Amino acid sequence: MDVSSTMLFNNSIFFKFLILSTLVCLSLCSLKETDCNCKVNSGGDNLKIVNGTQYVTNKYPWLVSLQVERSNGKYVHTCGGSLINEQWIVTAAHCGYMNLTRLSVSVGAHNITNSGKHYKVAQFIKHPGYTTTPIVRNDIALIQLAEPIDRFNKEAKPACLTSRNIYFTSNELFVAGWGVTDEKEHKSTEVPLEVRMDHVNYLRCSLSWIGLLSYQSHICAQASQSSPCFGDSGGPLMVVNGPGTMYLVGVVSFGSSCAGSSPTVFTRVTSYLDWIDQTTKSYCRIDNQDVNSLPRSEIEA
Repeated sequence: MDVSSTMLFNNSIFFKFLILSTLVCLSLCSLKETDCNCKVNSGGDNLKIVNGTQYVTNKYPWLVSLQVERSNGKYVHTCGGSLINEQWIVTAAHCGYMNLTRLSVSVGAHNITNSGKHYKVAQFIKHPGYTTTPIVRNDIALIQLAEPIDRFNKEAKPACLTSRNIYFTSNELFVAGWGVTDEKEHKSTEVPLEVRMDHVNYLRCSLSWIGLLSYQSHICAQASQSSPCFGDSGGPLMVVNGPGTMYLVGVVSFGSSCAGSSPTVFTRVTSYLDWIDQTTKSYCRIDNQDVNSLPRSEIEA
């Protein structure tokens, strides 16, 4: 990631309710209750690598790699993204690539050199309010694949989006991606790494960015000596809500530097659900409030 520059409705919506989480699937017909279980894949050993953690293969089955095809036919990872149905990806607007014929999305990948299936891109739709001045805002985009994914499985399934703003307290936040692990040597990773991060409240984070942040547009998080870096842009910020359950709440947008002293800034996905719904007409939506949420005033006082 350059941290500093860093589905279809015909006529109806039907509702699927899951016990405890009151999960709603908006779907043409392909998204089923079992697709929207919000679960990560568990098992296996964790290995510490640099400032991130290598995790079990396809732990985050919604995580995708945006890749550009070089003249030699090889694909190079540029950004991350999150699968939200069989044909749409959410990512960062600044990950846009002018030549869509050379842009592809690797779905179901772990080691990006030998796994995953490449899908061509039909559309890259930046949010109409995306801007980089005076600071990056509305940094979110939707990618429509040229063809839908055949079926969901352990390697590829959609992320869940929560319909309520979560006011993070004791929630664990995680970021995952194939970004650079050594900023000086610009050394990237072939397998995705994850980093646990702590939420930074809006007021404190805004001070780090001289008051230019927008509560509606941004979420901030930070980790000791770790952070998203080049190549992680567009990837998911995920909140834990019970064992093995995660919701997509943010998109990696920008920061001062890799593992720098300032918090990393993410696009707040909950603020863009209407736009996502209007564009894709299908995603796995969570309607309950997070178990660890508190009123904003109690957190930011």
